[in-house]
Amino acid sequence: MSYFGTMQYGTLRTAENTENGTVESRRATAAGLNLATATNSAVAPFATDFFAYDAQNRVIRHDVQGAGCSSCTGGIGTFTYSYAQNPKPVLGSNLDWRTKTTETRPDGTTIGAQPS
Repeated sequence: MSYFGTMQYGTLRTAENTENGTVESRRATAAGLNLATATNSAVAPFATDFFAYDAQNRVIRHDVQGAGCSSCTGGIGTFTYSYAQNPKPVLGSNLDWRTKTTETRPDGTTIGAQPS
């Protein structure tokens, strides 16, 4: 079984992958939460991933448990994504890019993904 909850513009995920569930789901249950009825804000500290989307259904934020500073962000690392359109695409050309994705990592470094 898996728990999937929807937040405004996002999704929380805590997936059970063993007979007794993941560490996250066991911690949530031990804290007195019923994953079937708990609010998203109550489940958030136990989720492994959070995704936020823009109006075009592209990921704009990904929070990852264990990818951040344990003393300043509780171990949650936030990755953000921005998208840029080519201002002068060559129509009909497979050699020109249309959208470039840039990822900003929890430490502030950025990576420009290959344009698509």
